[in-house]
Amino acid sequence: MQNRNMAPDESSTGLPPRKRRLLWRAAVDRAREQRQVDYERLAKLVPGAVHVTAVPLPRDETMLLRQEAVRNAFKHAIRGYERYAWGDDDLKPLSKRGSGGLCKMGLTLVDAMDTALIMGLPRQFDRMREWVTKNLEFGLEEQEDINLFETTIRMVGGLLSTYDLSGDDVFLEKAEDLARRMLHAFDSPSGIPYGTLGLHSGKAYNPKWIYEASSVAEVGTLQLEFTHLSRRSGDPVFEEKAMRAMYALVKADITDGLLPIYVDPKDGKFFDSPVTLGARGDSFYEYSYKASVAHFHSERGLKSRERRTWLLAQHYKSLRGILERLVRRTGGNDGLLYVSEQTKSIGALFVSKRNARRKKVEEKEQKARKAAMDASTVDEEETGDDNGDGNGDGNGDGTGTKHFAST
Repeated sequence: MQNRNMAPDESSTGLPPRKRRLLWRAAVDRAREQRQVDYERLAKLVPGAVHVTAVPLPRDETMLLRQEAVRNAFKHAIRGYERYAWGDDDLKPLSKRGSGGLCKMGLTLVDAMDTALIMGLPRQFDRMREWVTKNLEFGLEEQEDINLFETTIRMVGGLLSTYDLSGDDVFLEKAEDLARRMLHAFDSPSGIPYGTLGLHSGKAYNPKWIYEASSVAEVGTLQLEFTHLSRRSGDPVFEEKAMRAMYALVKADITDGLLPIYVDPKDGKFFDSPVTLGARGDSFYEYSYKASVAHFHSERGLKSRERRTWLLAQHYKSLRGILERLVRRTGGNDGLLYVSEQTKSIGALFVSKRNARRKKVEEKEQKARKAAMDASTVDEEETGDDNGDGNGDGNGDGTGTKHFAST
């Protein structure tokens, strides 16, 4: 028997036509009733939530069933998370336990709030908002070694999108608080941020297992959220930090707009590493376009329009590079289209890093030797013997004491 609380799935199309029509009408009526009630409660929960409008129900039967199936899957996931891992970053479905995860700040909950609003589920949203208001804090001892990229796109992005949908200032305040605590990640000589930071200690670094490098995808996937936060908060510091990092990435003028995936935050130079649309490279090419959208409106001034033009130019340059250098076809009669990678081995990356360190050591030793030689030359000049008496006093009296003429 079909569960009354679940929308019929596409398997119901095998039922007799009359039964099928009844199930479809019931699903339509239930969806309309739920959404009407949900949005009324949402308006009461968050006064002034003018950005939220009910998504019109599709007329196509199959699309309706699919939409309801997705909505019910989300409700099932949230029920499990609320029961077993409420306030944790992750839920482990087999052990039914929560996990600290990437950020130690309720990542799943924050990342799902805007989805609850879009799906018209204010009861779930109400509980999430209550947790954020009462429990979400930053700078705790356990919030160390967190990832800048993941925290930005999921936490800052989740809070900002929820603010835009609800109009509730608490989400903007939380987003600004968190982003401001992460600004020290950008304190590198090149402006390229370190990928790992501590909100409690204030440290920022890159792990040794990636040779203390920052990845291009992470550096180039902060601009949308940080620019939007500057727009909403009125503080330009977030946008300026993120855009400085983007400028530093393309400063080397890499051929055809394609970047190796590892970059040194100290000097902004790339390591001998792969060029790929896969992990650690992918979202840089995505965000060069998305970040330009944040600068779309001309009323934001000349600087914003210039940045939009620059970002679009970089994006199309990268697209041309992808088409010319990475898009390939297989041999034979099929000629299947695929996107390749220009790879370098991890060993090559290690050798490149080792050689760079060796070069720095040699330069340091060379400077030390030169400084020692210069110091030796100065000592010889100061102690030089002008009289041939071996005393170096310039007087020839053997006392080793310099005499100055009195005036």
